Amino acid sequence: MVCPGYRRILESTLADEWNRVGITGVVEVLIKVRGSQVVDVQALSGPKEYHRAVQRAVRRFKCSVDGAEERDVRLEVSFREVG
Repeated sequence: MVCPGYRRILESTLADEWNRVGITGVVEVLIKVRGSQVVDVQALSGPKEYHRAVQRAVRRFKCSVDGAEERDVRLEVSFREVG
């Protein structure tokens, strides 16, 4: 599965979440991609305070699936203090 620009989408969409919540952690999500569209995002673990924001960000991805019509992929998104 390829999702061009996914890091940029995460950074721009989640930029203020660390400042708002301030909890260090890793959110793991399960992404279901059908064709070129993210059709479902489920938060599997990590601080619940970030789940909705991460799900919204991942739904903005434009992905392509090679050799399959549908694919499930796990993704980890880290929240930590920078600097």
